[in-house]
Amino acid sequence: MAYSHFVASGIWGQRFGRIIMLRTITVGNHIQVQGLYVRSLENGKVIVAVGERQYEGQLVKRLN
Repeated sequence: MAYSHFVASGIWGQRFGRIIMLRTITVGNHIQVQGLYVRSLENGKVIVAVGERQYEGQLVKRLN
C-alpha cells in the first residue's frame, strides 16, 4: 500500500475517502507493533493491520 496522503504529522490522513491512522500497540512484554488502526475491542485492546496481518494489543500511551 502507498500512503502518499499522510499529513505532515505522519499519523493520520485520507485514502480512498477514508481516514487512516497509525497506532502503536504492545504485544506481550517487549514487542511493539505499529500499523493502521482497524478497531477497538470491548476489553480495551486495539487491532492494527500491517499488510495482510492483524495484531491485537494494548495502545502505547503518548508522552505529550
